[in-house]
Amino acid sequence: MRGRTGHASLALVLVAAGCGGEPPPTAAADVTGVWCGPERDVLTLDAAGGFTVTDVSVSLIDEVLHDEDFVPGYRRETEHAGAVPAHGAGRWRAFVDRGDMFQARRDHVVLDWATFESVKVDEELELTLAGEGAGLVLGIERVESGFTTLFARCPAA
Repeated sequence: MRGRTGHASLALVLVAAGCGGEPPPTAAADVTGVWCGPERDVLTLDAAGGFTVTDVSVSLIDEVLHDEDFVPGYRRETEHAGAVPAHGAGRWRAFVDRGDMFQARRDHVVLDWATFESVKVDEELELTLAGEGAGLVLGIERVESGFTTLFARCPAA
């Protein structure tokens, strides 16, 4: 009986080792720093979990206020009188969607907005991390429109 148990244990170890090739979750160091948007938005994620956005664009504010029940821009027009705040701030957190047999693992960064300028808000924007190394980007992933890049690492000054 001892021989069978040994073979079964070895097989289990080999199977587990073969499945253990998943990369580790995104570390804070991978995402902290300065990110630039295509319309001059600048997102800064700090190591303590805070974020700021300066030069907020209409496109970004409409993503933050996105609601499936309304046309794009409706909430900005009705709740904020059409104004686009110059800056915003809040807290950020990262999480991993491990996926399943139909969908690959994805890393996310969630921006929990607390303010648009001096106005208190309670909005959340979930960004998906794509690419790797210097090509890492943060974007929105929707079934109907696919992946849209909102931020890439800012070039070094």
